[in-house]
Amino acid sequence: MRYSFTLNTYPVTATAGSGGTVTPIATTVTHGSTTNFTVTPNTDYTIDNSVGGTCPVGNWNGNVWTTGSITAACTVSFSFTYNPVAVNGVCGASSGGTFATAPTANLCSSGTASAVTRTDGSTGSPAWNWTCNGVNGGSNVSCSANISSYTVTPSASGGGTINPSSAYSVTAGTTASFTVTATSGYTINSAVTGSCPQGSWNGGSTSSPGVWTTGAITNSCSVIFGFTPIPANSWFNLPSPTILRDTAFTLDVIAKSDSVKVGSYVFTVTFDPSKLVLDTSYQNASGQCSQGVCPGAQAVANRTNFVNDEAGSSITLNGSDASGVGPGNDLQLLVMHFKTKLVTGATPVTLTTTRLATPAGGNIGLTARSATVNVSYGLCGDADGNTSVNIVDALAIARKVVGLNPPPTVDVTLADVDKNGIASIVDAMHIARYAVGLVTPPEVCVIGQPL
Repeated sequence: MRYSFTLNTYPVTATAGSGGTVTPIATTVTHGSTTNFTVTPNTDYTIDNSVGGTCPVGNWNGNVWTTGSITAACTVSFSFTYNPVAVNGVCGASSGGTFATAPTANLCSSGTASAVTRTDGSTGSPAWNWTCNGVNGGSNVSCSANISSYTVTPSASGGGTINPSSAYSVTAGTTASFTVTATSGYTINSAVTGSCPQGSWNGGSTSSPGVWTTGAITNSCSVIFGFTPIPANSWFNLPSPTILRDTAFTLDVIAKSDSVKVGSYVFTVTFDPSKLVLDTSYQNASGQCSQGVCPGAQAVANRTNFVNDEAGSSITLNGSDASGVGPGNDLQLLVMHFKTKLVTGATPVTLTTTRLATPAGGNIGLTARSATVNVSYGLCGDADGNTSVNIVDALAIARKVVGLNPPPTVDVTLADVDKNGIASIVDAMHIARYAVGLVTPPEVCVIGQPL
C-alpha cells in the first residue's frame, strides 16, 4: 500500500495603518515557511519597528519584514509614526524686485508666504515686506521688494510761486503736496491742470498760501498751477512808459468805484530817488497844488500830501470828502508832478492803497496796480539835446565835423545814429533824410525815438 502526503498551506494577510502602505496584502504560505512584506511609509512618516498581528515574530531588513515559520493562518499589521522634516523659509524671485503694487507671485521658493505689507516710514526706503515661514519647525526669513517711484513735475504761470518748484520723486501710490502762493494782485486758480491724478485743496480753500495735494501717483506726471489778476481799484496813469532824462512828467492817481462814490482814500507812492524826484515846487495856475501833487478832475474836498522820509522816496496821500466824488471807473483823484534825473534805466513806481472808501466808510477795495518808468538817455538823432530831431541837428553835426568856429555843442551819444562810436557826416546825412521824410537805413537807431 502506498501513501502520499501534502504539506499544508496557510493564508497570511497584512494591513497598514495610516501613514504608509504594505505589499502584498495577502499571500499563501506552506507550512513551516516564511514570507516577506514590503512596507513603504508616506512622506514625513517612519515605520514603527513593532509589528502587530498573529504571525510568528520575524525580523526587519530595511523596509522588508520577514515572518517567522508559518504553522497556521495568521495576520500581520504595520504602523507608522508621523515625523515631519523641517523646511526652512526661502525668499522667492520677487524679493529684491521693484513693483508699483504689492507682488503676489514668486514670494517664496520654499515655506509659506505671509501677507504682503507696505512700509512708507520716515526711516529707510519705502518697501513691500513679507515673511517666508518655515514648515515643520523650519526657520522663517524676511523678504522685501522695492516700491516703484515716479517723477512729479510742477510748474506755475505768472502771478505766483509754488514750493517745491522743481521735479521730485514720489513713491507709487502716495501723493505729492505743493504750497501755492499768489503774488500781490493775484488769486490762485482752483482748477489745477496737468497729467497727475486730480487731488484737492487743503480745507477746500485756495486762499494764499494754499496747499494742494495730488491723488495717488501711479505714473510720472505733471501739475500746472494758474493765477488770475485781481481787478485793481486804484492805479497810475502814465502818459508814456518812456520818459527822457531830466524831463518833467505827470503821474495820475486813478480810482475805480463802480456805482458808489469815493469819500476817502489813503495812498502811498514809493519811488527810486536816484532816478525820479517829486517836483515839490510845482504849482498850477489855481494855486491848488501841494508838494507837487495837484487835485485831479474828480478831486476830493480835503486832501493832505506829505513826504514820509528824508530821502524823498515816498509820499503819503490822504483825502476825504463828506459828499463824495464819482461814482465812476476812471476817477482822476490826483495829478503828481515828477522829474527824471540823469540816471537812465527802468524804475518802478509803487502804489499802495490802505484806504479807498465811500463817504459812509464802506470799503471799495485796496487792490492797487503800480507802474514802471523807463528813463531814456535822449532821442536818437537829437544832437543838440533839445528833445526834438530836425535839420538843425544835422547841421550841428556837419559844422562840428568840418571844424567851424565856434564849434557847436553836440551830444555824440545822441548824434551817433549809425552807432560806430563817432558823430560823422554820415550821421548828419541820416538825420537830414529823416528831417525831410526819407526812409533811414535799418542799421541806424530809430531816429526820433528814445534810446
